[in-house]
Amino acid sequence: MDQHASSGGHSGFLEGVLIAILNPKILAWMLAIYSPFIQADFGITTLLAIAVTGMLIDGGWYTTVALFLTTGNRAEKLRSMSQKIDGAMASLMILFAGLMVVELV
Repeated sequence: MDQHASSGGHSGFLEGVLIAILNPKILAWMLAIYSPFIQADFGITTLLAIAVTGMLIDGGWYTTVALFLTTGNRAEKLRSMSQKIDGAMASLMILFAGLMVVELV
């Protein structure tokens, strides 16, 4: 078993929150999504409501996925299929890279 997985769920949750807060890609994504809706005259209450709404939606989604994938024997099934999943993801990355190269040419 992985050392992180055996050390308790709280440290994993904290790591996930810190990654979500400190990841510049997530910040760029949030700016791209929210910029059309945010006005210069919005008050702090409205801005906090927008931020909390996004946090609850993302947090709810990730929690739902984590709970779904780790209940029952789903986690073991995922581990047993990890090479196939990794291969499929690698194939998709190669396909997307090829499409980008073709588009540039």
